Amino acid sequence: MTASPHRRGWFALCGVVVAACGHGPDEQLSTAAQRSIFGQDDREDVYEHPDGTLRERAEKSVVALLKPRLPKWELCAGAMTPVHAETLQEHFNVCPDQRFVDQPLASDCSGTLIDDDLVLTAAHCVDEDYPERSCSGMHFVFGYGMFAGEGVKPIPLDNVYSCRRRAFQDENLDAVVIQLDRPVGPPYEPAPVAPAAPAAGDAMAFIGFPSGLPMKIAAGCEVKAISGSDLKTNCDGFNGNSGSGTFDALGQVAGVFNVGTGDYVPTGPGGCSVPSVKTDEGVPPDSGVTVPQWSGSSDVQAVLADLCGAQWPSKRLCNIAPSCGDGVCSPPSEDAANCATDCPPATCGDGVCDADERTSCSTDCGEFLQCDALDGGVAGAAGAGGTAGAAGAGGAAASTPDASEPESGCSCSSGASGHTSTSWLLLLLCAGLLRRSGVPITRRGS
Repeated sequence: MTASPHRRGWFALCGVVVAACGHGPDEQLSTAAQRSIFGQDDREDVYEHPDGTLRERAEKSVVALLKPRLPKWELCAGAMTPVHAETLQEHFNVCPDQRFVDQPLASDCSGTLIDDDLVLTAAHCVDEDYPERSCSGMHFVFGYGMFAGEGVKPIPLDNVYSCRRRAFQDENLDAVVIQLDRPVGPPYEPAPVAPAAPAAGDAMAFIGFPSGLPMKIAAGCEVKAISGSDLKTNCDGFNGNSGSGTFDALGQVAGVFNVGTGDYVPTGPGGCSVPSVKTDEGVPPDSGVTVPQWSGSSDVQAVLADLCGAQWPSKRLCNIAPSCGDGVCSPPSEDAANCATDCPPATCGDGVCDADERTSCSTDCGEFLQCDALDGGVAGAAGAGGTAGAAGAGGAAASTPDASEPESGCSCSSGASGHTSTSWLLLLLCAGLLRRSGVPITRRGS
């Protein structure tokens, strides 16, 4: 049975209301994670950037981090598309003459592949104290970017990876290394790691997803100061850049970005927002301020010292070969068949989203909104206990009492920091409309 047009109207309106009351990309991830532009805005879409070395690194080694629930993305014919994402202008009320205003905001943090199955990112992006940031349900996605003449392309599920475990985490460095559920293969590859810490004046670049936008390269910046393992730069970064690799002129990872100095400010015509701007010397223009504020990254050498000091089995990074019994499952040389001690068989509920569980185990993999191949509507959220009307190629329809209706109609989260009174009025409107249509309401805590 197919949902009636009348009822689908309530579902669509509920989706708009929930989007209005939800948190934006990376909003809850860190109170310190504020960003800024230094001098000229150096951010460029990858295909437009003139540096071939940085373009190659962006295309082959940089991942977007997506939260366990995927409200901005839809899975159709085995590929994900951010059809439910707001644009930069919609979400932040950015002035229409600013850059990238029509591009979607569909990711939450940034990361860099540094070994076949290891991603370096900021520790505040992956935090078990907050369900929406839990490692077990986080998605690590290759290929979220703008393409010449095409915009954002659908991302095949083969490009979507999950968290097996934390290999290393240091809150003081605000850095974490995540082991993925499986090794990454061509066309993607690990970024080379700089063999030594950079020096003041060295050219640098960020590669990541500012504000949740498709991937950008921000070059034309340099190391301004070094304090222990903290690298201070004047590279342009925003919310969503958290975890971005700080790359040197050779395309080597020198650090991981985690702290900035400002984001958008409502100083445009009619109160619309523009990016926060500082001079290349780190101070607001014409402000009289003399103490500079820089973007902050943690030196990758400090991260590797701790990772390798803990004897993580990585031949590439630590010159330590994996061996059965070392407590780390290291595919492809180890699997459940030849080393069950390190690699127990995959089961739904074990906290690891294996590739063959992607659309069948929401406990481990979160939920994918799946399109209905018959009429283009949203059939439901794929996953164990969820609903998926017509699963995409490679997906499986979940078993439910009535797969033609969403499991709960509308699920609204209160959020860690609360909502404005306007948002709550929208939620009440959503609830009232759905009750009129006979749809049950659930409230998801956070």
